[in-house]
Amino acid sequence: MVDPFMVLALVCVFGPFLCGLLCACPCASAITSHPLPGPALPPAVVAATSPSPSDALPEPVVVEKPQLRYFLYSAAAATEEDGGVRGASVVVCAICLEALVGGAECSEVPACRHVFHRGCLALWIGSSNTCPLCRRPVVLGLEPLSVAEEMV
Repeated sequence: MVDPFMVLALVCVFGPFLCGLLCACPCASAITSHPLPGPALPPAVVAATSPSPSDALPEPVVVEKPQLRYFLYSAAAATEEDGGVRGASVVVCAICLEALVGGAECSEVPACRHVFHRGCLALWIGSSNTCPLCRRPVVLGLEPLSVAEEMV
């Protein structure tokens, strides 16, 4: 004798599969029987009416983002530059939020002198032209600003 719960379980398991298969077969045959529409004109006419290279739009100018110079980070040098102010604090890359350790490749934003990991800053500049901390424009090749230049 057939157990009614077993029949119900089989219908619940295989029923959706069979329905999907029955719906997919007519759709698949309809897709393969109708080719994609091509150009309405013969190939010779299409080639004759296509724009010539001289009529085409000029090639866009691709401006590459210049690379920032990098250096190996030294915690001792950073402390000396600030007159010992950062003595007990840890300098953190504001992009990845990891500490800058001695020997790490770092880059400095020329306009504001903020320091970040080299790879972090390269990715940031790929999508934004501002400093991640102060939002100053990253002007490559600019010497670091002094206090007197900021006041003028």
